[in-house]
Amino acid sequence: MSLRPRSVDVGVHGELGLLVFFLFICVVLFSSAVYFAEADDYHKSQFTSIPDAFWWAVVTMTTVGYGDMLPISPLGKLVGSLCAIAGVLTIALPVPVIVSNFNYFYNRAIEAEDRRTCRGSDSSYLIMGSKERQDDMASVDDDLYVNDGPTHV
Repeated sequence: MSLRPRSVDVGVHGELGLLVFFLFICVVLFSSAVYFAEADDYHKSQFTSIPDAFWWAVVTMTTVGYGDMLPISPLGKLVGSLCAIAGVLTIALPVPVIVSNFNYFYNRAIEAEDRRTCRGSDSSYLIMGSKERQDDMASVDDDLYVNDGPTHV
């Protein structure tokens, strides 16, 4: 049994899960904020409940902006502006980490595939690039090392 928290070994799936979790928390916060900001103008407001405002918060945070729901009051517009900025930051900040991890795992998969296809063949041939180059490098090594030490070329 490990005392280390599970969040330490999250990997790519954990980071995506964490991104979705942060988006969900922001959706709940901003939908609640816009509902209460628009509560004074209840008859004109399109936000009849907090769950109805979830759709607006998701659309605003992802910068889709359908325009089917929008805040009317100045305080609601301020909440909407903050929601859009928070959405861009919440989505944009983890993207380099996700891309970096994707590249890391992609390169590992490519290297593993290369190793699988190269089994059974002459590994020095693959490392050097061509058989002729390997022969050339062997002759250079013979010229550089005489007895036990390198000489000047």
